[in-house]
Amino acid sequence: VDYGDGGCTDLDGTVRKGLLRLEQNLNDPNSIDLTMTLEDFESEGYQVNGTIITNNVQVDENTFAITYDFNVRNGVVVTPDGTVLRIEQSYRYLLNLFGFSLTVTGEARGNLSGADFTYRILEPIVFTVCPSDIVLPPTGLAEFTWATRPAVTIDYGDGTCDNEVTLTLGDVTETIRL
Repeated sequence: VDYGDGGCTDLDGTVRKGLLRLEQNLNDPNSIDLTMTLEDFESEGYQVNGTIITNNVQVDENTFAITYDFNVRNGVVVTPDGTVLRIEQSYRYLLNLFGFSLTVTGEARGNLSGADFTYRILEPIVFTVCPSDIVLPPTGLAEFTWATRPAVTIDYGDGTCDNEVTLTLGDVTETIRL
């Protein structure tokens, strides 16, 4: 999809510029691979470059659960104020259609305005539909590290739909409501 240097305006008035390259690979009957490469793409003043790869898409014939990998390579976003975000990420998703849940594993790393960061999922994060009909992660454990600062552990909980997350930094622990 070539939006051109001058861009195209959609029905909502959003102007998009640049190029989106879409590729699919259906060579393996048990898997689908999709790749989207953004080249000098721009929307709403945000400039985006990089490659998004969704691969190993598989459907369990018995449970209809869908598993796939979602990766970002050489991702660069420049905001309208000139802030630069560089990101690489590798996540695996398991979508359980009958259990109405999404399980996520993996990690992301990058650099925001010269400061490195990482976000690692230590124990699978499970998003599920809670009684409030809001999809929240009531279980899982992750770690976020920003530059040279100590890591923050994010505990999404024990499976209870309580909208709470426990953050731990060193010896300090605080529970917050989402």
